[in-house]
Amino acid sequence: MINHNNHLIPAPEWATTNRAFRYGDGLFETILWSNGKAPFLAFHWQRLSQGIAYLALDVPAYFTEAYLEEQLHFLAEKNQLGIAGRIRITVYRDSTGTYKSLQNNASFLIECQPIDAAHLEFTERGLTIGLYKENLKATGPLSNIKTTSALLYVLANQYAQAQNWDDAILLNTNNKIIEATSSNLFLVKGTSLHTPPLKEGPLDGVTRKVLFQMAMQEGYGISSGPIEPSMLLDADEIILTNAIQGIRWVGQYGGKTYGNKAARALHGLWLDSIK
Repeated sequence: MINHNNHLIPAPEWATTNRAFRYGDGLFETILWSNGKAPFLAFHWQRLSQGIAYLALDVPAYFTEAYLEEQLHFLAEKNQLGIAGRIRITVYRDSTGTYKSLQNNASFLIECQPIDAAHLEFTERGLTIGLYKENLKATGPLSNIKTTSALLYVLANQYAQAQNWDDAILLNTNNKIIEATSSNLFLVKGTSLHTPPLKEGPLDGVTRKVLFQMAMQEGYGISSGPIEPSMLLDADEIILTNAIQGIRWVGQYGGKTYGNKAARALHGLWLDSIK
């Protein structure tokens, strides 16, 4: 028996052995469902596979990209996702033990929910952002995958809400800009886009990859390198990217107002690619 919120109940599996709940021993992917498909599934599968290998998880032999795509379609149909939806895949180490797991077998959970297709459209109001400095993100391979240990992002989001910001920008342990709480970050200067490299610690974002392709097709120059906080004020635009909302633009940071010309054009290309 366990005490759950002052109620004595039989101990459920999630409370006693689920390592994703107890230790954050797992990873996840959040995938956009749009018009009956997962537009960038190959990128999601690549990142998920890399994370599974890095965490040394033993997934079932049938757990392949083809199987995953089949299950996404099946679940979307059963849940009547319609035009747009959010699908989350969680893969975790299914083992007993404490920090030392007794085995590496993996289990997975796939869930989904509909979203309003209007949320995919370009927003005319730019985001207000600020720096979150209280906790810094370590660099290294673990920083590039989506683990279920997401407390840093939760705390940064709470801080942003307390400051009346729409989002917070994270720093790595070298005090370099790396990403927002749920997005990769790009600075726009003229016709050039600049973003932190993966070695600086940002998530290896799916829409980050997509933006690379679209920007080059449109004639934008792409570069990556460390970003000092002062560089935010020198940019013409600040663009945030994530898998569900595509491309968003920052309207205010540190007293400066930004434009959205590049963000608007690139978001239009992103919309076309998910139809």
